[in-house]
Amino acid sequence: MCLHDVLQQTTARLRHVGVEEAELEARLLMEHALGLNHSGLILAARRTLLPDELSRVSLLLEKRLQRVPLSYLTGTREFWSLDFLVDPAVLIPRPETEFLLECVLAEQQLLPETGQVLDLCCGSGVIAVVLARELVGKRRIVGVDLSFAALRLARCNAERHGAAPRIDWLCADLCGALSPSTRYALVVTNPPYIASNTLITLAPEVRDHEPLLALDGGEDGLAVIRRLLRQVGPALLPGALLFCEIGAEQGEAVLALAGSLFPDANFFDQLDVLQDWAGRPRVLRARRCLEGIN
Repeated sequence: MCLHDVLQQTTARLRHVGVEEAELEARLLMEHALGLNHSGLILAARRTLLPDELSRVSLLLEKRLQRVPLSYLTGTREFWSLDFLVDPAVLIPRPETEFLLECVLAEQQLLPETGQVLDLCCGSGVIAVVLARELVGKRRIVGVDLSFAALRLARCNAERHGAAPRIDWLCADLCGALSPSTRYALVVTNPPYIASNTLITLAPEVRDHEPLLALDGGEDGLAVIRRLLRQVGPALLPGALLFCEIGAEQGEAVLALAGSLFPDANFFDQLDVLQDWAGRPRVLRARRCLEGIN
């Protein structure tokens, strides 16, 4: 059977089980299975596949039909125009987190002159790695995650993209193992924020294969964010910025939560929610009040 016919069959089978963007996924799956790039796949369209090539395609396809995410099958995910290693120990990076990073980098000139950067719930390390590559200056970055397996992959990604010298990794529950004397100029986080009772409504790729630890935000979706804000608030330098990714329906609730935890106007002098490219609430942004300013 020629490559073109296998590609068409693969696309049809993926579409039949409800895979979104079945044509794109079929192409990427076959490129990975055959070791070809996009151009190579086109040029080889009429070539008859060898038995071992058909076997590799079939093996990957059967797993994808079971709704295993394509990124777990290929072992990589493009993010910020970089290829990051991913596996079932980490959440697959998404465009929403690229928006989070765009928000951060757009305001880096407002950060205090000194102070480290903290990436909480760092997962595969995409936030820490991008910040290490993009932030002006030589700030140290600390990536924290409760999963040792996630941190092991994050370290590999940092080495892969030349960011390892600037990042320290810590296995801990939020700020629990951080030195109380260290204060931060910037905190960026993509914590679990999906309400427990809505997890069952997620796509099978997410619900059945991505790590629950990185998804489950408790009864109201804000359990981890609530603890995170309590812990990280006192660790912020005057003028420090906090950016936290949130769910599209959580804007008002997160603002109310932050306001209730820090009712003193002398703590956060700026507190707002930024809308993503689709106009949906996506990022909680807070600035620690400058010393001596109400």
